[in-house]
Amino acid sequence: MASRVNHVAIASDQYALDGRFYESLFGMKPSSKPRPARSVVLGDGYVGMNVIPRRDGRTSGLDHFGIEVDDVEDTIARIAKFDSSLGAVKRPPIRPFAAYSAHDPDTNIFDLSQKSSGGRRTSMPRTIGFSHARSRISRCVRATPNVAPSSTRTSSDWRRSTGPRTAISISPTDA
Repeated sequence: MASRVNHVAIASDQYALDGRFYESLFGMKPSSKPRPARSVVLGDGYVGMNVIPRRDGRTSGLDHFGIEVDDVEDTIARIAKFDSSLGAVKRPPIRPFAAYSAHDPDTNIFDLSQKSSGGRRTSMPRTIGFSHARSRISRCVRATPNVAPSSTRTSSDWRRSTGPRTAISISPTDA
């Protein structure tokens, strides 16, 4: 089953300023379809970054990430087979980057979208209309107290990977 990280969403009290930070410092390109009252959408040509306002009761930082898969229904079945207590929630049609939302056993939230074949769902980089930029998102790290040994990749695994090198590294917290 082919899959790839297609977007990362971070929450911030100063989401507009943070968006300008990533645009100015890393050369990320803003969306050709801006939504300034709702979020700042940027990208590197491979992975989209959505800087969203922090909601009450939530912390700033990684909010969720999105994964594009070949077959969403098969992926949901594989999630249930992995752990029957896990499931996925169908998202409203107004969310073009996610057909479903789910979480891993440690409650890290992720969106699922199906690789487009002329359908409504598509990946964030193509949908927001940006082209390849100078910088790329190359790593997204999420700390968690519960890390399975198989969920980490070594730096040598990272260097041997091919194609756009985007991964999520799950690391144990100190607490």
